[in-house]
Order: sequence, then structure tokens, then C-alpha cells
Amino acid sequence: MKQDKFFTIIGWFCGFCGVMELVIGKMIVGGALIGIGAVMLFVRGSGKSNQRSLYEKIVKTNGLTIEDVYDKIKTVNTPLGKAWLGEHEGFPGKSIIYGPTQYNDMITISMDKKKPEFNMRHINKLENVRTLDAEDDKRFDHCLNLTETKVTPKAYAEFVSFKIASVVMLNWLVGEITKMTQGSTDKVGKPGKYKVYQCNSSDRYVKDMKGNCYMRVIGEYRPFRAMVFDADDEEELMNVVPRKCDRKNQVIDSYGFDMYYEGEQYATVVRKAIDGHDAFRINTDDEEFKVISFAAVQRANVKSNYYIYRNDELKAIVAGIPNIQFEDLGQCRQQIIMSYDDDYLVLYASIVNFLMTLNNFIK
Repeated sequence: MKQDKFFTIIGWFCGFCGVMELVIGKMIVGGALIGIGAVMLFVRGSGKSNQRSLYEKIVKTNGLTIEDVYDKIKTVNTPLGKAWLGEHEGFPGKSIIYGPTQYNDMITISMDKKKPEFNMRHINKLENVRTLDAEDDKRFDHCLNLTETKVTPKAYAEFVSFKIASVVMLNWLVGEITKMTQGSTDKVGKPGKYKVYQCNSSDRYVKDMKGNCYMRVIGEYRPFRAMVFDADDEEELMNVVPRKCDRKNQVIDSYGFDMYYEGEQYATVVRKAIDGHDAFRINTDDEEFKVISFAAVQRANVKSNYYIYRNDELKAIVAGIPNIQFEDLGQCRQQIIMSYDDDYLVLYASIVNFLMTLNNFIK
């Protein structure tokens, strides 16, 4: 993408100039230029770590039009509602629009100006989208002024979940539209429905968006504890125990972990990268769960986010925010679960608590 090329060129140019300055003895100037170059390359990212690769996707049209795609997907309900037609500033003709949510999330599908490509992206600037029908103006009535919105655990969990859901939706759209461009006549699939739960360090209770309590978590880095109790804080539900620690009680994660459910061994946990992503395999006697990280959703200040698969089927997405300021609670950590199957809710809570603890976000 054009922005990526710009950041790449500037980043490497600054790095090169910095090295030249170091060679002639200008250490401060050289160091500063190298630092600027590194920041530019970091902002750009690369491959799967590129932030724009999360929020912007490209699919070749192969002769399809916006109207062709719209006709196939207009009746499908998604976390951002059903598709409608509008205009997206900077793109010619009509665009397909999803949203906005109350937190101003939209997904747009537009034709590229110069190339036969569909450009799909997550945006949150409402002014960049225009309606074609006055009836569609009411779609924006529920949008919040985020600078004036009170930051509560519930509101922030919803805010984060829409950002992550948009990432998942973009991947879903890429798959469905790619099949269309290849001539598939299959019925368009549906993105999964999820339920949001949150837990913050003020009370450590896992709650749904109605405030119902389901369980309580405890996470301590040293000595390591990652435990889940019932909502009454009486019965231990799950516990993840490292197999080996050093003399300073530092976990040696290469030895793996054991996961216990109601006091009985439930699974083994092994940390091993998958396709270059931080990942864990959780193996029970009957099945395997894979916990795979994806690029941090920086638009929601999420520093640690993972997909959870059971036998390669997506079951949940978990996210951790190590530092968020709530108006009534002060500075907290927050854990968020987007559950596609509540049968494993205790496991999801155990996993995100384990990840936040292991990654040393809990001290």
C-alpha cells in the first residue's frame, strides 16, 4: 500500500543517513536519525504485523462491481449490522457500508480509483461517509461523542469488542468476496455471533454486559498463580501451573504447564509459535485447543490478543489491556472475552488470565 511504501523509504533513508553521520563522528545526529528510521519502520510494520494489514484489505475484482457484491451480502447480518450503499470520500462511485456502531466503527468496501480492486477498510471518521438516501441519515443518530463518553469497564469492553470484531469481519469479507470473484455460486456464509465478557483488576470478577458475575480470577506473576474460582470465590475451577521455575520463582515456560479443572489434571499447555505468531497448544485427552496471537489492536489500546481454536474452529477471542483509566475505579487492567461458544467459558477465562499473568502484565 502507498503509505507502507512511504514509511519504508523514509525509514531506510533515515537509517542510512544515520549510519553515515556515525561514520563521520556525529554520534548524536546519527543516533537520532537511526531512531527516527526505526520508528518509521515500526509504524509501517511488515506482513502480518502491519497495523494497516489488520484494518485494510485488497481483493481483485475480476470483473465484479460493487453492486454485484452488494446484491449477495445485503441480507447477511453482522456485528456491524447489515450492509447499505453510500459514498466513501476518496473513492469513486458507490461504496458498501457496514455500521456505524455507537463507537463510530464502520467497514467500507469501495472500488480503487486506478486498479480493478476492491478496497475494504475499517474506519471511524464519520465525516468520510455520505448517505445516498435521507432515510440512511438516522443510522448515525446513536453514534457517541467519544471524547465525552464516560470510560467504564462495560463501555470499554464494548468499544474493544467492536474493534476486534471489525478485524474478524474484514477477514470474513476477504474470504467471501474472493469466492465471488472466482465464480462461486455458494450462499454467502455468516460471521459468527459472540457474547462479550469483561474482567478488571478492581474486583477480578468475570461479568457479562448486564453485570452478571460468572467467576473470579487470581493472577500473580511471582510466585506464579493463574487461577479461576466460582463467583462465590469458594470453589477452584481452573488452575494453570508451570512445570518449572528458576531460583527466583521466574517461570521457565519452555518446560510447559499443566492445567487443572476442579482439582483434576485437564490438559497440558505448550508454548510454540505458529506461522510466526506467539501461540500455545492446549491438549486434553480428547481434543486440542490452539491459542494464537495476532497483531495488537492498537486502535483499542489492546496489547495482548489471541484467537482460541478448538480443533481448528474459532471458539473465542481474548484480549488484555494492561493499563486503562476508568473514571470511577482509577487505573486498572482489563481482560475481555468474545465468546462464540459459552460451553468453554471457564476455559477462556483461564486462558486470558494465564496469558496476562505470563506476559507479566500482572505483577
